[in-house]
Amino acid sequence: MRTASLVLLLSLVACATPQEKAQERIDQALAIEGAPSEAIALLNEALALDPTRTDALPKLAALQFDVGAYEAARTHAQAALEAGEAPALDLMLLDGRASAALGDHTRAAAQLQAAATLDPDQPELWLEVAAAHEAGGDTDDAIEAYEQVSTQDTTSERAHRALLTLRLPVFEAKVAAALEIPEAVPEGDATGDAADDPELPEVPADLLLELARDRGAVNLSLVVLEASEASSVAAERERFDAATTRLDERVRLVMRRRMELAGVERNSLMMQMLVGGGSLQDLLGDLGSAASDVELSQALGGNALNAPSGLLGGGGTADGLGGLVAARGGSIRTPGVGALGVREALGNGGYGGMGLDPMGRGGPGSAPRMRLSPPVVTGALVEAAVRRVVRRLSPRLRLCYERLLNRDPSLEGDVSVVIRIDGTGHVTGATGRASASSLSEAATCAAAATRTLRFPAPSDGASATVIQSIAYAPPAG
Repeated sequence: MRTASLVLLLSLVACATPQEKAQERIDQALAIEGAPSEAIALLNEALALDPTRTDALPKLAALQFDVGAYEAARTHAQAALEAGEAPALDLMLLDGRASAALGDHTRAAAQLQAAATLDPDQPELWLEVAAAHEAGGDTDDAIEAYEQVSTQDTTSERAHRALLTLRLPVFEAKVAAALEIPEAVPEGDATGDAADDPELPEVPADLLLELARDRGAVNLSLVVLEASEASSVAAERERFDAATTRLDERVRLVMRRRMELAGVERNSLMMQMLVGGGSLQDLLGDLGSAASDVELSQALGGNALNAPSGLLGGGGTADGLGGLVAARGGSIRTPGVGALGVREALGNGGYGGMGLDPMGRGGPGSAPRMRLSPPVVTGALVEAAVRRVVRRLSPRLRLCYERLLNRDPSLEGDVSVVIRIDGTGHVTGATGRASASSLSEAATCAAAATRTLRFPAPSDGASATVIQSIAYAPPAG
């Protein structure tokens, strides 16, 4: 009887299905403690018996990671994720950590960031993400991840130390690059100390904003670390202060030069208008631009009608623009500017010329000729709107030529400016080309002037390009 029972038991075991055998192996593996290799072997047997038992994959991957079998661990973790096994967060972390151990920092960063996205309020997790990006050489993403840590833990020394290490060299490089940007304004157009340094850079506004953000971020990390007795950042503070001092000194010089140039340009523009070089509207608009984006109504003070106080005579209708005057020793004399022709209601009066007579008498004036061709627009911008924006620069574009004409009265030719515009209407860059090398300075000047423009935003939100051609010629006759 005993023999028969044993035979029956053996036959039942032999008749167990693969699924039942797989379950038996899994149960045995889960019951094992302190012997991960034995548990791994049982789980592998279970999966061989029943490949559908994907619920064994998370445990198998975790055990393989513990014993340093990183390739197998991430393979099984990925298989478990694809099978929809939970918890997904733990599987992503396991895959990411195994990939980091294998030196696959790109995959590690991707998996760890996916895990951090599922549970974003874990600064320690973001530290792992940042470390993976940093190990893979992805500085920008590393900084972004460390910023997540510093946002959640504002005093995290580890995060701020890493941010300082990553950001300070970048900030120093940007400052050095900004100081090497060549001056866009030709030499000899300013007076005083700034005029003695023709290499002063005119740093683009977007770069200045970027430098300001970086400067504040680096300084914040320095302040946090300086408040900790365990951190010493004296050397980093010295480097940061040296870079900011250089930048501040150059910006102050550039601003002084720009103010000097604005004064020179105002005077030159006024002379130009008096001899027929442009309208009062163009003059006022450009003076606003020359004074660092002062509004039109503030360009000369007050509003657009009474701003040029003392210039509008007879209410601005019968006499039009009166002559410029200067009080000297109690008497009034004109400073070498001829009187303007009387302009009636329809504006039939002519423009008087510049004269050297103390009484303001002068012969007929003549101005250099400039013609703006219709702009060539690539992108979703309306040509008429582009033309209106560019026309505001007419006085400044004319000045770019007049400065050269003083050296060579016979100089003439064409200049074209390629203006690159982003989806918001801001100018991101401009390049000038000249038909002759003698006009290259005018092309550079014209390109610099167009960088101050603001166009309507392209209707499709994409970038656009405008090519503006300008024909220059000496005064007629």
